[in-house]
Amino acid sequence: RRLRPLRSGVPVLFPALMYRAYLLFASFLPPLPGELEAFLFSRVVPATAHAAAVMVPLDLSIHSIAKRAYGPRAARWATVSFSTGWFVAYGMARPYANSYEAALLTVGLALLGAILFGDNGAGDEGGDKDGGGRRRQSVIARREALAFFLGGIAVSVRFTAATAWGPLGL
Repeated sequence: RRLRPLRSGVPVLFPALMYRAYLLFASFLPPLPGELEAFLFSRVVPATAHAAAVMVPLDLSIHSIAKRAYGPRAARWATVSFSTGWFVAYGMARPYANSYEAALLTVGLALLGAILFGDNGAGDEGGDKDGGGRRRQSVIARREALAFFLGGIAVSVRFTAATAWGPLGL
């Protein structure tokens, strides 16, 4: 039997996970009329699940990147501008592969913030004399590992993500 490449199975991973989440959600609901159940599972639940899984981390990542690069005041404006933009409402609200690719890249950039934008002390986890610097380096290393893991997922979902992750070192 000939094995298929891993990449051919990864794009169906997110819909399969969403389907399992829908089944779990449905197990907690009382029996519903057919039209209401169809409306919930075709419109409301997917949009809500996508917003929780993609848009919330994306907004937090935009805020984190802007805060590290430009300061807290600019971060508030960047978050509001990003969240209320027409293209974000139009394009990112749909579970397309490029939505996941963009979200994974933005979250990865936020996790790599200390490396990309310099360590300006934002979110300081250490600094005391009893090993705080080592703890901080450990946290940065774990964030870096998670960022590149997300980069690997992004490249496996859509190979075009390699153009963004390649220069970062993936």
